[in-house]
Amino acid sequence: MKGAIIIIACLCLSACSDWPDVPSTPGAERADDWPTLVPLEEVSRIRSAGDASDRQALSARAAGLNARASILRRPIASIDDMERLRALMER
Repeated sequence: MKGAIIIIACLCLSACSDWPDVPSTPGAERADDWPTLVPLEEVSRIRSAGDASDRQALSARAAGLNARASILRRPIASIDDMERLRALMER
């Protein structure tokens, strides 16, 4: 019972504190770097249309997204690794 009162008191006191100022991540305000979502119907229409240039554009986009995903999967052990990752993502 005494432990529950202490826990409740700590929770109540922690609710009174201010949130720390956390800086925003670099690049979060840029929306142009994020890929746009394409409806599945449009993708299937492009595939069935038979237009080679559309299929090549879709394949190139998929290859670019896969390359970007492989960059993001790399482990980050230090700040230098993070800077190299940011440089690769800006390309």
